[in-house]
Amino acid sequence: MSKIEEIFKKQSLASSFFLFLRKPNYITRPNKNIKVNLWSVFQLWSLAILIVILIGGPLNWVVGISGYDDGQNLVWEFLQGPWVYVFLAAAFLGPIMEEVSFRLFLRPRPFNLSLGFFTILFIVLFEIFGDRLLSSLNLSLLNPFLILFIIFSFITCLAFLGAKIIKAKFNLSKIENFYVKKFPVIFYSASLLFAILHISNYYNLENHLGIVILLIAPQIILSFFLGYIRMAFGFLWSILFHVFHNGLLVSPIIMKGLLSDKAKSALFEEGIGSADVAIERADNFIILFFIIFYLFVVVLFFVALFKVFSNNNESVLSDNPSKNASKTSLD
Repeated sequence: MSKIEEIFKKQSLASSFFLFLRKPNYITRPNKNIKVNLWSVFQLWSLAILIVILIGGPLNWVVGISGYDDGQNLVWEFLQGPWVYVFLAAAFLGPIMEEVSFRLFLRPRPFNLSLGFFTILFIVLFEIFGDRLLSSLNLSLLNPFLILFIIFSFITCLAFLGAKIIKAKFNLSKIENFYVKKFPVIFYSASLLFAILHISNYYNLENHLGIVILLIAPQIILSFFLGYIRMAFGFLWSILFHVFHNGLLVSPIIMKGLLSDKAKSALFEEGIGSADVAIERADNFIILFFIIFYLFVVVLFFVALFKVFSNNNESVLSDNPSKNASKTSLD
């Protein structure tokens, strides 16, 4: 067990995370305890939200005095679409593609490198040609899912082919040794690339290039957490973190989509005061469910926030390679 892993065992989870950021270490054996991982990932999410909240106010103030309207964001336009599409794209498709592109290759298995490369290539090509392609297609309700299935099947086939080429043409031991030596550069490069991708969400930035770093600061912070989780716990846990985070952000849109037109009018147009008269039983049940869900998340958030700063009794990282060393390409 490395020195940094020994230190991780003696520190709070927050201390372990910040120590990792000082000099990102290539963690060779991610923890495999599902119970520990689930609670640890939620603690890290709570810490990430706290940091984003603390810096969000000052950053928004600076952006405001710069004269740039951060409402000029393609995400806001996307959120006006059908709620089913918004939910699937924001809570599942987006997080999975971004994790495959920017976190999967942090552990240099041949399939990881190949799938990450072809997914990034797809994202870049879609950013360049996507608008023209979509405008030329007359998409019915099912067509987008069929198109995505075809695209992902094609990317997966290319990834398997690429993995075979990497195995045949490259020395895998040298690649891993390179990662161990240069991991801080690899980690921070992946984190910055992830954040830079989100610059495309904003438009009319030509005269406000100085605030670009402020606009993507939340993505930079989240990418640090996602990268740490990917290495300390495994790739699927970084996806879970990302899915939960995005899903929570778009959950009000899901609630609004599930409500009847009468309830939407009462809540979002006429005001809460008229809701008692206009809202039906099914709508009341939906609203009550989301209220209870949000209260549960808030309570759990504060419990996790307290726990993340306390010393852990259980090790975040395992020191038993025979039981915990990864045997799968998506580790």
